[in-house]
Amino acid sequence: MNDFQHSIQIFSIVAIIAPIGIGLIKLKRAGFELRLLLAFLMIGLSTDLTMYYLVHVNRTSHLLGIFNIYSLIESLFFYWFIWRNIRSVVFEWILNVLFFVTPLFWLFFIVLFPGALFTQATASQVFDTVYEITAAFFSGFALLKMVEREDAVLLLPNFWILLGIFFYCFCTFFIMSFLNTVLSQQIWFLNHLVNILVYIIFSIGLWKSGRSTRVSF
Repeated sequence: MNDFQHSIQIFSIVAIIAPIGIGLIKLKRAGFELRLLLAFLMIGLSTDLTMYYLVHVNRTSHLLGIFNIYSLIESLFFYWFIWRNIRSVVFEWILNVLFFVTPLFWLFFIVLFPGALFTQATASQVFDTVYEITAAFFSGFALLKMVEREDAVLLLPNFWILLGIFFYCFCTFFIMSFLNTVLSQQIWFLNHLVNILVYIIFSIGLWKSGRSTRVSF
């Protein structure tokens, strides 16, 4: 890793402090959804710092386990947040099912039997790819419906959070598609840039806390 990539990585870790700080300032005015987002961001910061430390002290054997645990938390939060804003009976039902099925899939293929269908690393990659594609699709649909039904959509905190989820899942899936290739070594820093942009989007959403988070019909 060169100095530029290392600097981007550090800035990506530090950048999450912006939405966390704004979330703490707006905590009293924020609804339950945005408070849960704040908790999720704090978990993300703890995970990033832990993984960075383990790499620094050369204890990388624990990295995959921590990464897999965070992937489960991330997928469940994304599904839940989209479910709260999807405005479709059918899609709400699908997301409800996914919310309960995903931990079972994760437990079976990632924890209990990582070699049942895949090698351990590939099982993690498949899990991440599935929930990123799924979350990108449903968050994109939720955004489309929100834009159609709400005139002042840019004033809604949940619009920005959904936009962040869509942007993150879509871009991360694109980057992950190059995993295990030579190109991945050259573009991996883009994942950190995506994180920084997502934190900016989340910061905007949290800053608008206190406004209505439900779209009108």
